[in-house]
Amino acid sequence: MCQKYDKKAFYLHKCKKSSTFARVNNEMLNSKKTYMSMKKISLLLCVGLFACVSWVGAQNETGVVESERIVKFKKAAEKGSATAQYNLGVCYYNGIDVNVNYEEAFRWYLMAAEQGVVDAQYMVALCYARGKGTLQNPMEAVRWYRAAAEQGDVAAQYNLALCYANGVGTSVNSAEAVNWY
Repeated sequence: MCQKYDKKAFYLHKCKKSSTFARVNNEMLNSKKTYMSMKKISLLLCVGLFACVSWVGAQNETGVVESERIVKFKKAAEKGSATAQYNLGVCYYNGIDVNVNYEEAFRWYLMAAEQGVVDAQYMVALCYARGKGTLQNPMEAVRWYRAAAEQGDVAAQYNLALCYANGVGTSVNSAEAVNWY
């Protein structure tokens, strides 16, 4: 039993160490179940290698490797694509394929918001309200909540109503608050 375990450990070690898969046959292993486990390990290694290769994109000007998704979004965003600008904002805000960077997120959200992207307008308002990626500025938050609310964004309408009800970034105005609730 001990000897058979050592053989399995050897092949597992071989699979982990090499980029090619170790050949395993039924004679070397004690059962078909063990053989199937080795096939599963090989498949998982293959999937892991594929995931690593597909994640790697290109190095940016500072030498940081960026995913293909970020590289594509940046190219399109720099050409003025509001959708790509918003998507970059989402990636930087949430740490998708990049480290979380609220300043970069805010920068990209603002570019998209200025082009009328309602979700970006809401996120710009949220950044101003919370002080994420920019200085906290309740008056600017109200401005951007209004822009998104006028396009039908329900969350922006609610937050705008709260601003009017509580006098955050604007004077208290119960009629406006009721209008946006």
